[in-house]
Amino acid sequence: MTAIAETAGPGLPLRCAAAWPGGKQMIELIMEWLFKNRRRRRNGEQESSAGGGRPTAEARQMKMQGGKPEIVMYTTPFCPYCHRAKSLLSSKGVQWEEIDLMEQPGRHGEMLERAQGRHTVPQIFINGTGLGGYDEIAALDRAGELDNLLGIGA
Repeated sequence: MTAIAETAGPGLPLRCAAAWPGGKQMIELIMEWLFKNRRRRRNGEQESSAGGGRPTAEARQMKMQGGKPEIVMYTTPFCPYCHRAKSLLSSKGVQWEEIDLMEQPGRHGEMLERAQGRHTVPQIFINGTGLGGYDEIAALDRAGELDNLLGIGA
């Protein structure tokens, strides 16, 4: 028995088989979230957003005070690579702004623009520079370069 949701919203294809462990629960959670947000949009409620668009040079400079880099990560809740990236950054003791594209689907275009067309998550930016996803930051970490980008290098 398979249950496949063809699409659950603009540009968000879901192909989860119910036979997959946890697949049915994942489909139910996603569908519940989508219907809840569709009702909110129909009722004229605004989606929460911590600002929009790219940060200005001034904003970047303010966030860099104290030597802390500005880290922005675009994610989705069911993405294993997003969880790995968050775990890696947590292990480094840094903080980041997380933009959950399921909570804020209107920011997907912003991510595409900033990531130069890359559409997978996570997309990670340090001081406005796109690094890519988990595989890229893990490679930087193995090469000993991530700490320097995060401002924690020797």
